[in-house]
Amino acid sequence: MKTAERAQASSRLFTNLVVLLVFISILGVLMVYFNNAEPELKSSLLKQVSRRMQDSAAQARWQWQAEGRPNAIMLVHYNQQGNETDRRPLQINRQGLARVDSNDEACERLWSALLNTPARLDGFRVRSDFMQVPAQDKATAPVCRYSISGGSYFDYNIATGTTTFRD
Repeated sequence: MKTAERAQASSRLFTNLVVLLVFISILGVLMVYFNNAEPELKSSLLKQVSRRMQDSAAQARWQWQAEGRPNAIMLVHYNQQGNETDRRPLQINRQGLARVDSNDEACERLWSALLNTPARLDGFRVRSDFMQVPAQDKATAPVCRYSISGGSYFDYNIATGTTTFRD
């Protein structure tokens, strides 16, 4: 009788070990999958923000023209229902684009003014860098570069008000 009890206990132990190993394997696969998917999610979100920033810069330019081309405008932000959510002052240059000083803090202020949010994406801080590109190519000089830890970034061209996303 003792031998049968030992065999039964051994069988239960073996079954429990198999279940535990299967559970640990599934957990490991899920961890690897979600860890690899996170940079893609951040990159996709940053790309959407890039488009929103360019759209907001264009909206600011239209508002500047409609108001008679003043030195500054009060940029009005709306939610999806069309209700006003906030107003932010924005200094405008002669071309109707946001005036940006040559420093990183000015790029962070530009993000806040155009997007009406702090420089954060999905809970992570977005790095804001002013970059002076060689002057021979006006289409790329100077820019505010916005990046996240996953390597993706986009440049806001201060001279044109357009964005360029890089993965």
